[in-house]
Amino acid sequence: MRDNYFKRLFFCILASFSLLVIASIFRWSPWVSLVFGVTPLVYYHWFYLRVRAKKSLISQTAIDSVYYFGFLITVIALGVSAVMIAASGTATDINSVVFQFGVGLFATGYAVIARMHLSSLVTQVEDASPEAIM
Repeated sequence: MRDNYFKRLFFCILASFSLLVIASIFRWSPWVSLVFGVTPLVYYHWFYLRVRAKKSLISQTAIDSVYYFGFLITVIALGVSAVMIAASGTATDINSVVFQFGVGLFATGYAVIARMHLSSLVTQVEDASPEAIM
């Protein structure tokens, strides 16, 4: 009854990576970068996992995946910052680099809260009545 969440997770990770790279290449506003980079994480949590958690159709591993996704956004944002520094040399805009760090911190913070939210929605087998499990 449980579906394979990895395909959706992988697509969302690729979307975040692509959007953060595109935002850096085209030097979009830092706020636009934040919104675009984190939107796939919010989608994965709110519209994909939350719906399944309410029906108790996801495992603890799937719930944990939202945290790992947020951590990967942090790694991606830091990687993009490192590439920006290396590519631009001494002409690096430190504000852009610092904002990329902020995107990573925001993503990890959101992911921790999302994980706690999903965990609170799932009915634990030992806490549920037999009617709720069936």
